[in-house]
Amino acid sequence: MTKNISNLEASKLIKNGAKILDIRDAEDFNKSHIPGAINININNLDNLRLDKFETIIVVCYSGVTSVAATEYLRELGYRNVFNLKNGYDNWKK
Repeated sequence: MTKNISNLEASKLIKNGAKILDIRDAEDFNKSHIPGAINININNLDNLRLDKFETIIVVCYSGVTSVAATEYLRELGYRNVFNLKNGYDNWKK
């Protein structure tokens, strides 16, 4: 089950070293993104090489597509995966 987190919760996790996976397209990512975020296409999640126990926050535009990505990462064995509720659109506000 996907764990949705707020901007405040995400900020705390980021300060503690969480990785941010931004699955938006490269053009939008290059315009603006959360500092330190890794841009990855949702179709390339199989190629992700992070520790399975590392804290990961998945970000998309509005928090919908990232739910699917979060679930898929959990299926791949990642244990501490979170979805940024309402996505990057809400984060930048």
